[in-house]
Formats: sequence, C-alpha cells, structure tokens
Amino acid sequence: MDILLSLASHPWLTVLAVVVLLALVLYERTLRLFGFVIVPDDSIGTLTKGFVLFGRHRELPPGRIVALYGEAGLQADTLAPGLHLGLWPWQYQVELVKFTVIPDDAIGVVEACDGLPLPDGRVLAHHVDCDNFQDARAFLAAGERGLQMTVVPPGAWRINTSAARWPATASRMPAPSWPAVASAARR
Repeated sequence: MDILLSLASHPWLTVLAVVVLLALVLYERTLRLFGFVIVPDDSIGTLTKGFVLFGRHRELPPGRIVALYGEAGLQADTLAPGLHLGLWPWQYQVELVKFTVIPDDAIGVVEACDGLPLPDGRVLAHHVDCDNFQDARAFLAAGERGLQMTVVPPGAWRINTSAARWPATASRMPAPSWPAVASAARR
C-alpha cells in the first residue's frame, strides 16, 4: 500500500514505472527500435535494405534481384539464430523465416530466383558448391537462374528464401517397385 501512495505522490515515478513495464512487455519491439534483432533457434532472418546513402554500390546491377555488396534491396546474407546489432528499423526490414525442412522420404527441388542466365538449350542449371544452397553469396557468384540440377537432401536447412524457392513441396522419392523394374528389364 505504501508503494501505491508513493507512486500517487510522485507522478514522474508513476510514468517511469509504466514505461519500464511497457518496455518489459514489448521487449522485442523495444530492442528492435534500438537496432537489435533476436532470431529464434529454428529460424533465419532474411534482410531487405531500404536505402544506401553513400558508397560505390548504391543500386542493384541490371538484371539482379538479390544484393551481394550491400546495395538496397533483398540481401544475400541471412541472420543466423541469436542476437544481432546495428540493424536499424528505418534502414532494414527483417523477416523471420523457419528453416526449410525436407522430410526423410523426400528430396528438395530448388528454383533459383537470381544468378547468371541459363545458356540457350539448357533446362537445368549446373552444380555450384554452395553448401546445399545455404550460402547464397557463393551460389549467386557462379550459379544460374531456374531449376537446379542439384537437389537438397532430407534435413533442416538455412536457405535464404529470397534467393531460392521451392516450385512445389519437396518431391517424394518413389518406393521401390520390383515388378516395374522386372517388366522394364524384359523389354
């Protein structure tokens, strides 16, 4: 009761108590206002940079969708789980995306949204060492747009969904069918 009386007699203390209470309740938004981002353990953060004031790389090169050198737009680099600093809300939009999960009985077919154009006559893009599309920067340096020859095996993957997408849900692996194999061998 004495606490309530002291709060009533000191209005500035009441205001301070309300501000502290709101900061505790809305801690994520409060931290975000000061440039902090908390990414949960089962997610990655995809970044969209709103603007660049100065520097050599202010705009994306023609034909590109994802930024490699800090240009304004979708960023190739993602935020790993944990606490990240310096991502001011007026400059960066952070979207939390769950890990891409491929079930045990499936494979992931990937379609790259950015990269070099496919050469004429090619339907599938060539293989690029990019840690199963988790390293978007490595992929965008040498990879090609479109459906990829490389598939993603079962598991949970930190794939930047701004650079790659899944044209359909993960393709199911066919169950072994011995009569079909035997009939194909007879032909």
